[in-house]
Amino acid sequence: PRTLLSVPLFHVTGEVPVMLNSFVIGRCMVVMPKWDATEALRLIEKEKITYFVGVPTMSLELLNHPDRHKYDLSSLRDITGGGAPRPVAHVERLKAEFPNAQPALGYGLTETNAAGFANYWGNYAATCAYAFHRLIERPIPFSMWLHAGADLYDTPIYLREKMLYADQIVTCIAFNRKYLREHYADIYPEIENKLKVVYHGLDFADFPYQPAARHPNRIIAVGRLSAEKGFGYLLRAARAVIDRGKEVEIEFVGDGEEVGQLKALAAELQITDRVHFSGWMKFAGVQAAMRRALMLVHPSDGLGDGLPNVIREAMAVGTPVIASDIAGIHEALDDGKCGLLVPPRDVNALANAIEKLLGDANLRQLFADRARSRAEEKFDMWRNGQDLAAILQNTQRTQGANRQFLGSQGREEALAPALTIQPNQRGQAPLPNPETM
Repeated sequence: PRTLLSVPLFHVTGEVPVMLNSFVIGRCMVVMPKWDATEALRLIEKEKITYFVGVPTMSLELLNHPDRHKYDLSSLRDITGGGAPRPVAHVERLKAEFPNAQPALGYGLTETNAAGFANYWGNYAATCAYAFHRLIERPIPFSMWLHAGADLYDTPIYLREKMLYADQIVTCIAFNRKYLREHYADIYPEIENKLKVVYHGLDFADFPYQPAARHPNRIIAVGRLSAEKGFGYLLRAARAVIDRGKEVEIEFVGDGEEVGQLKALAAELQITDRVHFSGWMKFAGVQAAMRRALMLVHPSDGLGDGLPNVIREAMAVGTPVIASDIAGIHEALDDGKCGLLVPPRDVNALANAIEKLLGDANLRQLFADRARSRAEEKFDMWRNGQDLAAILQNTQRTQGANRQFLGSQGREEALAPALTIQPNQRGQAPLPNPETM
């Protein structure tokens, strides 16, 4: 990973997301003496920059630069911003014109005047905040959020230390409680009472329920076209359903590194004429495609997404769901009461589920009705947001009363395990001990 340091280090953006984060993950920093869009384009191409951050007008300058198309910017994976909101049209242009990059926006403490630390990602962001929190002489709360693959299942960074240190640990599915109990059994009794579950939410005003007028045999699959999504199993299941004399077609919405392999597999299975790759779509286009489809199939083949957003969205708009019984998916589908659950990597079970929904209109309607009710019960963005706000507002620094401060030139006596200069759990660059920084 490589980042362009295009913002001043005296600002929280330059200090934490760029500099401290680079220390944590072993990321190269390419320094600009002052902002210049032409020079930024040149450096992104020359240095193969993967992460760009600046105020929104800086990414807008890149978008509008008359010579942008003369530069190879395909290395970019994240185009983030802060300090001000990005207009919707700006975000949509970034998505459309930088298809390999993910636009994001964040605000530091200087913008939010936060009364505590609440770190939305439990790996790198929470590690930087942990180091910074230990340097400040204020007993303010420290909270962290745990999601799924990126920060919990695949690449946890100093997770044990941070969970012991945190005052609140929020996670997005109940399955993660079980995961932590099994994988961190020695400390689970110490963290159990500060674990809270708050599901990601939807604004149901944006998801009208429309279960009728569906294509008679279209299956939709939505997401990044990558191995962990298990879309190859869907193609093989479709072939099996066709061999049983049923008509079926598949629409893939999304893009990714597996697109070539999936197209080759469709050709090998001789179903190319029944498989359509729609590529990346804007939000409205994804919704429209979901409403046309008879069902959504999400055949995850292992731990990755804790609970894919597309399942929640399909439930909201009235598209029946078939999905792998893995991680938190069964929580959304209420253990099979709101959709069909199948074992991961089981082509025959997936084919049976598809055939069952294809031939039973009453079951599809039942699942659609139940799923919408379940989504409103569990995934209301406004209610869940209020719950999260209440958790953070009521969080207190549990160790604060025991801390001893040594004066403005000293450092606190830390109670949690210290970060030491050791290779991190991914074998990348060492993390500095904040007590010696």
